[in-house]
Amino acid sequence: GTSSAEAALMDPQQRLLLQVAWEALQGASGAAGLTEGALQGAGAYVGVQQMEYNHLMVRHRAAHSPWMATGVALSVVAGRLSYTYGLRGEAVSVDTACSASLVGLHLAGQGVRLRGGSCLNAGVNLTLLGESTRVAQLAGMLSGDARCKTLDAAADGYVRGEACECLVLCQGAQRPGSGALLVGGTAANQDGRASSLTAPSGPAQQAVIAAALGDA
Repeated sequence: GTSSAEAALMDPQQRLLLQVAWEALQGASGAAGLTEGALQGAGAYVGVQQMEYNHLMVRHRAAHSPWMATGVALSVVAGRLSYTYGLRGEAVSVDTACSASLVGLHLAGQGVRLRGGSCLNAGVNLTLLGESTRVAQLAGMLSGDARCKTLDAAADGYVRGEACECLVLCQGAQRPGSGALLVGGTAANQDGRASSLTAPSGPAQQAVIAAALGDA
């Protein structure tokens, strides 16, 4: 139901989310037995960070259009999922950098616990401009051998990736053999005063893992 004019000015991250969310909803309706009516009250929590498509439109001097604002605004990312699929719960776009999708999962899980029902937890990241990778390299954030070594003593940076995911969280809807994942517990925190603004904190990471285990 999207016009070609609107689609042309829609961040491809939004387009991918619409497709992957549809696949997730179709799978949930079969595996967990969720009906369209049961999903109406669902919330949408989406991890998203990049606004590179907006920079591309400016660079190529795209003609002004009413679709430009909704096509690139991060706040619209979750709202478009809710609008397209008739979800009337919370619509929250989450930007906490690399942890956005996981923090979205934490918030979505809390929403399901508080009011029952179901939630969508999604995340998307596309690299559309080479400059953003160059800036991360200049900041010394990227791994020298292009391999992730998360929480390892040999870790020397991260690796940029592109992905889109969507989970449907349902309270008590798991069925034997459905392939559903069990989310036992979640937690979120911040590094606080670390060695630098972007540097990780070992003690803070240990604390959030312990909190998640405690929640589980």
